[in-house]
Amino acid sequence: MPSVTNNRLILKNTLMLYIRQILVLVVGLYTSRVVLKVLGTVDFGIFNVVAGVVTMLGFLSNAMTTACQRYFSFDIGKDDETHLRQCYGTSFVIYFIIGCVIVVVCETVGLWFVNHKLVIPVERLFAARVVLQLSLITFVITIMTTPFSAIITAHEDMSIYAWMSIAECVVKLALVLLLSRARDFDGMIFYGLIWLFIAILNFLSYGIICRKKYAVCRSRFTCSLPLIKEMLRFTVWNMLSGISGALYNQGLNMVLNIFCGPIVNSARAIAGQVNGAVTNFAGRFSSAVQPQLIKNYAVKDYPALYRQLYRGIKLTYVLMFIFTLPLALEMTFVLHLWLGEFPEFTPIFTVLTLIATCISVTTYSLDTLAQATGYIRLYQVFVSGITLLNVPVDIFVLHIGLPPYSVIVVNIMLECVAVFLRVIILRVIAERFSLREYALKTLVPIIFVTVFSVPLPHLAKMFIHSTVIQFCSVVGLSCALIALLSYTIMLDVNERQAITEIIRQKIFHKRRIA
Repeated sequence: MPSVTNNRLILKNTLMLYIRQILVLVVGLYTSRVVLKVLGTVDFGIFNVVAGVVTMLGFLSNAMTTACQRYFSFDIGKDDETHLRQCYGTSFVIYFIIGCVIVVVCETVGLWFVNHKLVIPVERLFAARVVLQLSLITFVITIMTTPFSAIITAHEDMSIYAWMSIAECVVKLALVLLLSRARDFDGMIFYGLIWLFIAILNFLSYGIICRKKYAVCRSRFTCSLPLIKEMLRFTVWNMLSGISGALYNQGLNMVLNIFCGPIVNSARAIAGQVNGAVTNFAGRFSSAVQPQLIKNYAVKDYPALYRQLYRGIKLTYVLMFIFTLPLALEMTFVLHLWLGEFPEFTPIFTVLTLIATCISVTTYSLDTLAQATGYIRLYQVFVSGITLLNVPVDIFVLHIGLPPYSVIVVNIMLECVAVFLRVIILRVIAERFSLREYALKTLVPIIFVTVFSVPLPHLAKMFIHSTVIQFCSVVGLSCALIALLSYTIMLDVNERQAITEIIRQKIFHKRRIA
């Protein structure tokens, strides 16, 4: 069977997602500043930790999202429309079950935790309870939207996703500007209503688009009990990864709240927003590659699969590191420019979080390969077991009096261990996966680019004292060095020749037009 790899489509989808992400980043940074100013540091921290009580259960939705995308892409790769239709219908049934579970847990355990365990000023407790209810409704609507977005991703129609995200940004910007003028309304509750409105709008829009574009979404609703069991088994093992991620991301919020108070929650929330904005640039490329990785595994085109896998790991890292290095060197300047005033520990939280994510993004394609094999039990048990250590170790380091940002240092060390475990297990479950080839084609180039990119921008920061000139020099040197080293070290001969040929054709074409 011929390869399903389409590098041109990957490039087109990546560019569309990048355009989308640039706008999301700009709007996100501006709206974060407005929201922080309107809500204040305490309310901003309370909103993030209370909403986190609901989103902590996102591991249920995330596990099912992974299952949907895996099954949809696998069926499209094998051109099995009948099974695809069954998977699509079955996914809605499972999401409905997940929604019911989330409602029950949040209305019992979640409400109890907000009322009795979180550190919230008494006068803000009512608003926190309302935010919990709004977040719950928002989350249920969001997970019911996931089958729509999963079918779009599996068909690799990223332009739809990009345009929808752009529209969402415009609406969010308008509503946040309205928030800044809603003087007679509780700002924290109003912000919760904004998220609810956007979730409803997304659900309706994605549903209409999918029904118009894809025949599988217009066909008679079908559901298979054996398929429910199969997808639930797949989902259950994926939940281990989701649980570990939820305990780290949201569980750490609660640990920091209990040990350090809501101001540190605000510092970590800001760090998370910067990290999320930067990570999405790398994640968009990974999203464009993932469907074709699964399709190539489905048709057993292993040479194309592993070429794409190693290229995806390297380029995903570069797209993360090219933002991380200048931000790490100029974080205080960027935060002052963005927010003006910011909570204590925000710069160090942000820099360490970016470093941890640089390690994490190298595993995106590895996780996709594990999903494609279908044999994820061993993979998830060991990898998630390492990740689950974050929270108890974090509690220990805070209990013995180490500073709040030490929890991110713990995460960095455990991320390194988790990467090692992933490749060892993939050697067992993935056909023709070679540890030696993985190390030579990904780890060695990544280490070289990282090590040789740092010294020159760091020297520029040390010896240039004009703030603006220093910032521009650090950013320019970082980007130029990473791009040059990536081209010469990370890309193989064929990839460099292909890029050179594309550039030559573009220049020649422009000259001919002129």
